[in-house]
Amino acid sequence: MSGPLSSLSVELVQEIAAYLDTHDQAAVRATCSALSAALDPLLFSALTLNIRNESLERDLSRLRALGDGRTPYSHYARDLYIKQLTPYFWNPEKDPKIAEEETRCLIELEVALKLALGRLGGVQTVRWVGSSLDRDWVPEIVLDALATWEIREFTYEPGQRKTLPAFDRLSGASLERLSVPVRPTADLTPLLALLQRSPNLTSLSLSASTDPSRLHDIWSCLLEYSIHLVELSINSVSSQLCEYLTSYTGLRRLVLRDVDTSRASRDMADTFFERVLPQHSASLIELRLVPGYTGNWSFGTHNHIPFSSLTHLQTLELALDTARKGGAAQTRKDLTVLLEILPRLPALRELTLRTTQDEWFRDEIVCGHGMVGYWREIGDRMQDVLEGYRYPAGTVLPTGLEVKAPFLRNGRCLRLVEAEDGDVLEYAYAQFEGGRRLSKEECAVHDDDSDDDD
Repeated sequence: MSGPLSSLSVELVQEIAAYLDTHDQAAVRATCSALSAALDPLLFSALTLNIRNESLERDLSRLRALGDGRTPYSHYARDLYIKQLTPYFWNPEKDPKIAEEETRCLIELEVALKLALGRLGGVQTVRWVGSSLDRDWVPEIVLDALATWEIREFTYEPGQRKTLPAFDRLSGASLERLSVPVRPTADLTPLLALLQRSPNLTSLSLSASTDPSRLHDIWSCLLEYSIHLVELSINSVSSQLCEYLTSYTGLRRLVLRDVDTSRASRDMADTFFERVLPQHSASLIELRLVPGYTGNWSFGTHNHIPFSSLTHLQTLELALDTARKGGAAQTRKDLTVLLEILPRLPALRELTLRTTQDEWFRDEIVCGHGMVGYWREIGDRMQDVLEGYRYPAGTVLPTGLEVKAPFLRNGRCLRLVEAEDGDVLEYAYAQFEGGRRLSKEECAVHDDDSDDDD
């Protein structure tokens, strides 16, 4: 079959097909051999390995086809998602037939997996989910393959495994993005060896359920080898991390979640706002700073000045401390200061407002009317400020800014609209749900006896 589309260059056909979903791409591919050849690199670029008991024979057959080169994935796979490699067999110890089936499966799987991964030569992005079901030879086979690929992005999720694989077997020469967890008992030596061999690393994500001091060697390694991250996601802050971040400029994306999980992290708040944030104020385009509990990591009158200098910021997520000394009055001051800062952030397009929890809730299972009442009170308190705040005439605000507020009872988004009162043109926040503005009647009605200064 021939036509206008098949007469175009392969590059142009692929560019056009990129706007289609997978189903439509497959339909176009089926029309003729020329379009089939042009679309194969798109349709077969992402490969998922998922070996399940309920579809065992089919999954093993696909793995064998991959190893034999009988599928386009063998040639075109660039993104590999290792979702599950070892199927679960129910209670093989008590059923000889199940035990026999498990043994047969594992023998076939070991051979097929080695051949399949060995056939892949162009993989650049890997997401690997480990499993406690994996035999020792499973990570060995995977690591053997990883060591031969020029990986640019690598994400490891351990599942129930408590140790990290031998990451030091990866070359690291092409690695740009790395995401791994750090467990309390994990040996970090292989990870450090990989970092030392990754001069092009620009993005690092560490979910660390451990003492921040255990990460000291990681920050020292990055500092020693002059690896200047452009993106960083971490949930604990230490003096070593602050030292590393103040050693260079150019950080564009910084995500700090649950940074108050230890005393050390909480004590670093002042250092972060006084030294780290100003160091990267000219480059940051995304900042997500979300502590879970009350403390100096939340936004407020105590740290608002550094935020005013983030003139290139496009995405901002932060938390207001609703349990600070001063109660409701202080919360209103903090939120008002934030609203006053927004005109100084011309590039801002998305602001997400969250709230912290009182320390009383830490490690407690709290539910029922008490918790509902607590969050309702906070929501009403903050919504009063948002609905009552007016920008003066002549204020220039970021174009298209949306304020996302999960604590609101109805709409989850606020947008600026012309104020309904006043003799001059002023702006106020109105509550939206989807693309529709909510009326006052649809918004939450506040109790007249709600506290003002608790």
